[in-house]
Amino acid sequence: MDFAALQRLISGTDPLEVLKYQQARQKPRELEEVEPIPADPAEFVRRFVFWPHISEFDDSGSPRSVGGDELNAMQIDYLDRRTAFRYDDAGQPIPGSDIVCKSRRVRFSSLCYALILHTVLRLPGVSALSVYQAQKAALLEGAIDQILFALRRMPRQWLGLADGEDPSVLRVGYRFRFRNGSRYSMDTAGQHARVSSTLGRGQSLMVLHLTEPRAYHEPEIVFSAAGKAVGPNGWIVAESNPPTSRTAWMAEEYLLTAQDPPSGSFRRAFFWPWYLDPLKRLAVGTPGFEAMHSPKFVATLPAGTVDDERELGLDPEQVAFRRRERFTGTSHQRKLNLAENPEEIEEAFAETEVKRWLSPDAVELALAQCSDPIERYRLGTLHSVSYWMTGEQVRALNEQLIVFVDTAAKHGVDRSAAVFRSALTCQYVAEIHGKCLASEMADSLIHVLEKLLGKGAARRPSRYLIAVERNAGTGKDLLDHLRNRHNLRVGTKSGLYSEQIADRRPQAGKGARKLRAGIYTGAQTRSAYLAALSQAIEGTGFDSVTGEILPLGPTVPHRSRYAVAEIGGLCEHEGMIQAPSGAGSHDDLAIADGGCLHLCAKFGRKLHAGGYSSGGARRDASANLGRTQKVRRRPRRKLRPE
Repeated sequence: MDFAALQRLISGTDPLEVLKYQQARQKPRELEEVEPIPADPAEFVRRFVFWPHISEFDDSGSPRSVGGDELNAMQIDYLDRRTAFRYDDAGQPIPGSDIVCKSRRVRFSSLCYALILHTVLRLPGVSALSVYQAQKAALLEGAIDQILFALRRMPRQWLGLADGEDPSVLRVGYRFRFRNGSRYSMDTAGQHARVSSTLGRGQSLMVLHLTEPRAYHEPEIVFSAAGKAVGPNGWIVAESNPPTSRTAWMAEEYLLTAQDPPSGSFRRAFFWPWYLDPLKRLAVGTPGFEAMHSPKFVATLPAGTVDDERELGLDPEQVAFRRRERFTGTSHQRKLNLAENPEEIEEAFAETEVKRWLSPDAVELALAQCSDPIERYRLGTLHSVSYWMTGEQVRALNEQLIVFVDTAAKHGVDRSAAVFRSALTCQYVAEIHGKCLASEMADSLIHVLEKLLGKGAARRPSRYLIAVERNAGTGKDLLDHLRNRHNLRVGTKSGLYSEQIADRRPQAGKGARKLRAGIYTGAQTRSAYLAALSQAIEGTGFDSVTGEILPLGPTVPHRSRYAVAEIGGLCEHEGMIQAPSGAGSHDDLAIADGGCLHLCAKFGRKLHAGGYSSGGARRDASANLGRTQKVRRRPRRKLRPE
């Protein structure tokens, strides 16, 4: 029908014919058929949730997509046997709660995201909450990206979006608000009990998802607080790598739930060994595969290892992966590998008591290298400094000094400690240890630097790098004293270690970054410090090229009996590595030394033989730390031997 015909219809005053014409014009858009959201969550996951941007890499470096409908054995098993995310015949939720101990990177968290999306899209007016560890930005943004990717592949009518609208309009901070009134929020467990106890307050939750609760600061408080917000027909899922101690909250809840009948807080317990994951293998032809199957290495394996591998039905590539994870690396690394890739749940929970972290033999060898300080004196009433090198010896090294300061809490009995090492050779130069005010520690740091590097050294920041732990405590006060009283600056040529953070100031542009003085010590950074200590005291234990087992022993020179005694006294308790309980036990020197070793490995460079300059180690460090403005670099000169 042309325009003239329409005009005739209108002039003839035939409303019915006009309405029919208009409906015919709009029919392709209005009557577009949209498939309803599947009632079965498993069907929804298989057909409508896609994660092809998540890739795994095998040991040869080849990528393998794990997206689409390629559900692995563990995901399929959970979908078949779950108690959460189930409905009755009338479509009403059936209450359920599951606790899952799993290997690392089996993509179970992604499966939970998909099941939660099905819930909030299908049920109007409900709330879901995922709780993560304390590292907020990286973890939450990664989860947000996965969820947005899935939403963009779903029919927009499910989301209540108009033509051209992107699902990102549904995001508000770390929360999704859907047009049907449902919400999906994300939060972290926090570093303090007062934070953990507020999770879920004022909410009525349909779904509570606890991911990696073994790494929570207070998992019991998180579960108690957020769990009370879940309604009577709600669902709770806790999923994590197994903790190394059976006294940890995750382990106790799992073991109680796994009993028949269950006596824990959950209805069903799930565990899958690492070899069910097809990606856990070392490819034939790679150096790792050849080393694990070399006769020299096989001869060092404990008795019965080969029989165990046959009984499990492992192929050669899985055998190589198992041997690498269980029988190479330091004792600390092997225990971490066991927790991330468990074979039996009882094996993962094997520890029933506090155990020494490092090999006593390796600690004894480190103590044998130690010597009395060449000079030691008090810097204040309750803290002192010890030197193992003179100023002349330090200056002759022609290396930058790396200083790590483990600060004490404002309230309590904790001590402060600072360790001085040379950046390239990791020589143990000096240490400050004891109870002191932030102002006293600031003065002491400058005093030691000038004694070692010469008068006025504090005004030449290229000669040193000071990393101050800025956690809640005296760290922020110490940084203020260093900046205000001693004029140390934050920037690319500053002697203060700085971290790059988001610039939230109104005048800053979108995505702007700035440098913040100090270093934040969380679970991830503390693990890096401990790994540096383990390698320094025990060594690597394995030559990946020859397949030979190396004797345990120090690989970095040590001089301080005080520091080695603290390092050797560290214990594993409830999945944490810390000083043993009781009066007189401390770990401040140990953590300061671990942080110093970590920074030496990260930023250690030999300075120019002609003397100290603004280049060298500090310039390399600033490149890694990031900058808010472009820095003009001088041409790098080749290093000359001394």
